[in-house]
Amino acid sequence: MKQNRMRIILQFILFFSCTAFCQEKNNVYIFERNGKMGIIDKNMKILIQAEYDDFNEFVQVEDEIFTIYKKKGKYGILNLNGTEITSAKYDWIYSTKVKGIFACKKIAETTFGLLNQNGEEMTKPNYRGGIDFISPELLRIIETDGTRLMTLNEKIITKNTYKRIFDNFESDSFVFNTKDNTYGYLDKNGNVIIDDIFEDAYNFHGKYAIAKKNGKYGIINKKGEFVLQPIYQNITFENNIKYELLEGNKPSHSLYYIMLDDLIGIMDENLNILLEPSFNYIGIFNEGMAYVSKDDLYGFIDYKGKIKVPLVYENADDFSEGLAPVVKNGKWGYIDSENRAIIDFKFTGCLKPFYDGLAVYRKRGFDSNKGHSSFDKCGFIDTNGQIAIEPIYQDTKKFINGVGIAKSNDSLFLVNKKELKFFLRVEKNESIIQR
Repeated sequence: MKQNRMRIILQFILFFSCTAFCQEKNNVYIFERNGKMGIIDKNMKILIQAEYDDFNEFVQVEDEIFTIYKKKGKYGILNLNGTEITSAKYDWIYSTKVKGIFACKKIAETTFGLLNQNGEEMTKPNYRGGIDFISPELLRIIETDGTRLMTLNEKIITKNTYKRIFDNFESDSFVFNTKDNTYGYLDKNGNVIIDDIFEDAYNFHGKYAIAKKNGKYGIINKKGEFVLQPIYQNITFENNIKYELLEGNKPSHSLYYIMLDDLIGIMDENLNILLEPSFNYIGIFNEGMAYVSKDDLYGFIDYKGKIKVPLVYENADDFSEGLAPVVKNGKWGYIDSENRAIIDFKFTGCLKPFYDGLAVYRKRGFDSNKGHSSFDKCGFIDTNGQIAIEPIYQDTKKFINGVGIAKSNDSLFLVNKKELKFFLRVEKNESIIQR
């Protein structure tokens, strides 16, 4: 009984996460009726009737959205008009890193091939471990003895096999990992251009790449020479993909986060240190600001590493729509970029950044932090600090284009700002209800 209960909980969590992801990417939502899946849009209009076993992914190519569906144990591809691009005849399909091209597998052949957005086989299923794009012009194939590079006309170009070869859509070089767990670089012709002398390595961004030697990280040039000596505990490269690309904008800044003696600083893409390692945590920049913490106090810095909001708060989250949620004296409120209190500090529990004019409010009578508690009651507030949707739900996801996702008991539903609801998952065969 406990195992069944746990399985139901895990299925619900996966359904909730998948539906939220679909919302952010394509404004379409999976719903379930009597064990079958369908799709609706943000206006709660049914696009695909609940006739399918599952939907795995959504891929937008220009103005058309495709989804991988499962029916009678097999996988196919259809568009949101309900037109089957390929029938359910494959044992597995997944999207590649090039939009509109899919990898497919048939159990009888135990190998993978490629399909285009018209359902045509670009390569026959000849590759045992998998196939994917490593760049727009090159493919990575996985065989029983390792990984190789291959051209689009199926010509193998690497002399050796590797444990892994990492994709790179930004430059013409690729990190490889050997079976001895060392790292080096290949060019687009499959030739080794930097020997496998590193303990860890990352793809080039512009002129430089992150590499590890003797247990420490530094920065190398395209000759494999360290131009920033390996003295750091860790280095990561951030170009605001999390936020700015999600909204369809080109990243405005690219920064390295550097860690030394358990403290974090930032460096620009030309390796100029903007902020010496001095904070316990630095968040990802959004709207030109990132929250930082040290000794359990929070504030904000700008792209130049300058402190714009002093570290006087007990917790903080990202700026969005001109405001950032922060905690003062155990209560959440919102400040602007000039550190002016715009929404009073009156909320306990957890407040999230604003999206589409609303912010998730996780109400609880204790512990004002960013954590989630099973005691939370979730709803939304508006930019005036007023309750827009009462906190009565078990969980909620942010609003995008006029709708959000909420969970209550064993039901999951789409809700708009007028609280019109479409049940996405429920035991009963309900569709739309008005509060």
